[in-house]
Amino acid sequence: MSRVSRRSFMARMATVSAGLCFSKYGFASPTARVRYEARTPEGKQMLKIYADAVNNMMNSIKEGDPRNWIFQWYTHAVPPQGTPQNKTDKINSTYPSPSPYKDLANAMWNTCQAHRGGDVEDYFLPWHRMFVYYFEEIIRYAAKNDSFTLPYWNYSAGQDSAKIPDEFRSGVLSKTNRNPGVNTGSPIAPDYILDAKPSLGQGTYSRNGVQQGFNLKLDSGLHGNVHGAVGNTTNMGSVPWAGGDPVFWMHHCNIDRLWASWNKNGGKNPGAPWTGKEFTFAAADGKPVKKKNGEVDDIAKLSYSYDRLEPAPPNFRPAANIALLNARFANFAEAASPSLALGRGPVRLTLEHSPGNKNRLLADELKALGTQKSLYLVLKDLQTNAQPGVLYDVYLDLPEGARTNGANDNYVGTINFFDAEHAHTDAANQKFYSFDITDLAKKLQSKGGVPEKPTVTIAPAGEVEGEAKPVVGQISLVEQ
Repeated sequence: MSRVSRRSFMARMATVSAGLCFSKYGFASPTARVRYEARTPEGKQMLKIYADAVNNMMNSIKEGDPRNWIFQWYTHAVPPQGTPQNKTDKINSTYPSPSPYKDLANAMWNTCQAHRGGDVEDYFLPWHRMFVYYFEEIIRYAAKNDSFTLPYWNYSAGQDSAKIPDEFRSGVLSKTNRNPGVNTGSPIAPDYILDAKPSLGQGTYSRNGVQQGFNLKLDSGLHGNVHGAVGNTTNMGSVPWAGGDPVFWMHHCNIDRLWASWNKNGGKNPGAPWTGKEFTFAAADGKPVKKKNGEVDDIAKLSYSYDRLEPAPPNFRPAANIALLNARFANFAEAASPSLALGRGPVRLTLEHSPGNKNRLLADELKALGTQKSLYLVLKDLQTNAQPGVLYDVYLDLPEGARTNGANDNYVGTINFFDAEHAHTDAANQKFYSFDITDLAKKLQSKGGVPEKPTVTIAPAGEVEGEAKPVVGQISLVEQ
């Protein structure tokens, strides 16, 4: 937590308030607003305003009003399944007769990108930026306080930061159905699971061969890991329920901050047709407003900033998206079975050589990589009947009987099943995980060699809930 004197804090708050008081609850001000980390003095002050506004949205603003809490939640997804039919049923029960609010619900509800089949993965970041931006305007309206800016929760700054902010452990901002330990002040996950650097190190916004790109790496990695670490199957851990937890907005404010950081470090956003995609939201007056991706691809266009942006990791090399989209890559090894069913304990799989590399050993492959290629462990087609309620750690050549501790020398990365119930089916938008294991494989080789047929172990980082039956459809080693 940063240390700020009371005099300095009050001066900063007065400056923010003075620059904003001439606008009326949600209409843009010429003065840039600043969003603060939730644990700073400014952030804590904003959370008091936030709690009052959330209480008003839940209990004072009538059902069906776009500024009502449920309306905003259902914009993300309509529980329990987030299906079109469920959306239709909820809309018809909420609005028995035609009305402008009913039209707006039809345009907004279930539009979260990109967690259902048919969604475009590259819309994940701009859709959520718009969602957070207009929600922030509605909070100003509900609190009758135009100085409000939405705090962000930076859970990637060490184990203390991984504890949910105190304000969310009681009162209107609390939820009883979070995972065990979250509401008692335990870290939601170990440091290695909450690291933002793998996403910030991506050179392109969009996928580039088997490299996920910043948008997907952040979405499927840190973003999904936090969802799964905070909530269970009727809370943050499941897409249709996630928007019902007030901490959802602190999480997505931080995701937005990381996008702003990546751009500040030189990361380039896509061009057309991405820039022309338009979405509909509710403004602070309850009326519809439309924005295109190209209108929100820079936070300066929206007149807000953050008190801190993250620096680029040492491996960051920004590159144009279009120039790399046709990168060539080849499988070195692939899973012997078509899919891997995960259970309540570690599951181990031996990778067989792909048909074109039957006589190529992993040791030979590592020598042949040179400086221009890397070796990736790729996991595709994740599916589950229900949320398992835990994250899963992935290991390369973990010795038989070894503890599945994410900090060990064989750890590759962590996966989650946050949106695997609504998996993409089209290849162009299919989500996948990709981990650069070049350095890890070489390190293991230096300690005694790597086997002819590498193994992958996937283990739950906690107790699996119910009959989830999660499956990883394909596992392969790919050089690119």
